[in-house]
Amino acid sequence: MSHKPEEFVKIAKDVLKRLRYLTVRDGNYVRGDTMKVINKKDDARKHLPRIEKACRVCAKGALFLSHIRVNDKIDMGKILGDFHTAIVLYDEDVCQPLLSYVSQDQLDLVETAFEMRDVGLQLADRGLGAEATQAINFGLCYLGDDKARLKAICQNIIDNEGWFKPQEEGK
Repeated sequence: MSHKPEEFVKIAKDVLKRLRYLTVRDGNYVRGDTMKVINKKDDARKHLPRIEKACRVCAKGALFLSHIRVNDKIDMGKILGDFHTAIVLYDEDVCQPLLSYVSQDQLDLVETAFEMRDVGLQLADRGLGAEATQAINFGLCYLGDDKARLKAICQNIIDNEGWFKPQEEGK
């Protein structure tokens, strides 16, 4: 997989446009209940407004939803639970589609900045210990404001032409 910074910028810009509709919380990838039965064969793009309203998302979750809007057709069956109304997505669910143009290291640094801790990602084991510390410090500049932290992360991606560079100043 090669990093495609122009795609990462498109997704970050879309997250910024949609931020006012998102409930942003650390500790959630994409989680919620749409309160309405949705056909699992439907294109997820058709249901994004309902998903955005019903779900809590973390940084990777927000990137995933924007990825659906900008780049991909994903059937609702890939994101709906057994009862056709609950959405509970985990790391591998949201990362897999993004990996076609964003490296796992970049996604993990974004998540580390958002969660303000290396969430068991072993970045140091991959030679990214300094970057992980910088990402945590970046996130701590926005402690207590999940939306502001996500906004700063996306703006950093845009400002750095498709790369999240946490050594850049936060606020």
